[in-house]
Amino acid sequence: MNAPQIHIEGGAVVVSHVGGKTSEMSIAEFVERVGTKHDCGPGCGTLPIGVRHWIQRGDTVGLCIEIPPSARSVQWLADDSPVPYGERAVYERRYLSFPYVEILLVLHDGQLTGQQQLFYRREPLGDDDTLLLPNLLNVSPDAYGQKAWLCLVNLPTIAGQSWQQKIKTVVQHTFSAKFNRSSDTHEGSSYWQLMRDVDPRVSSVAAWHDATTKNPCFALDVPWKRAERGLTDELGSMMEQVQAAATLTTAEELAGMLAVSNGSRRRRRRLGQLGLF
Repeated sequence: MNAPQIHIEGGAVVVSHVGGKTSEMSIAEFVERVGTKHDCGPGCGTLPIGVRHWIQRGDTVGLCIEIPPSARSVQWLADDSPVPYGERAVYERRYLSFPYVEILLVLHDGQLTGQQQLFYRREPLGDDDTLLLPNLLNVSPDAYGQKAWLCLVNLPTIAGQSWQQKIKTVVQHTFSAKFNRSSDTHEGSSYWQLMRDVDPRVSSVAAWHDATTKNPCFALDVPWKRAERGLTDELGSMMEQVQAAATLTTAEELAGMLAVSNGSRRRRRRLGQLGLF
């Protein structure tokens, strides 16, 4: 049975179809399309519970954890705390309503890379991947090249954990860690300072607590401000900071990549024959 033939000619990929018809695209577009296909599959098998989006490039994984709306008891820095964070800081237990919480992470070799963000939504992720800006301490605006950088500085190492355990550890730490002004001090600001005017019910932590006791789901009705980019673009940008997608543009570059890949496969087969791989 005849099959289409693919030829590399100069800076273009030409496909000769059965019947004589041809189609053509640049090498850059070809690589981008192939790369997009390879970004989709989760290397861990079934997606861990709570993960709604997954991108994988070799040992680098970008993912989005979606946490359903909830009212949570958290430790929040007291207004009369003598220090903004640290051992002498004073905290109060507050009962706070949260909308959908979206945690975006990029991991390499199973460990965090510093690419970590937190956003809100009023509904679960779907065709619309809009992200909303949060109102939290521990989340900094425009820090380390990220729109809503999430502080996970005291998170235990997760490198050796299963994917499901990694997700559980990050989520538990996000809400069990003490909410203080460390980010305000080290990163210059937090979204708690910027978003207190979006709704009177979250203008202070006391108001937030009181509104939650009256309606534990009220956070879904707050007019949170929209982020500039949606999930796909935001997570894609984070991935680029850790492992950029291939940017081949010429036949020589593509041939070089294929030669390296083919040589690597031959070496692996040989090592396997020797019992070394």
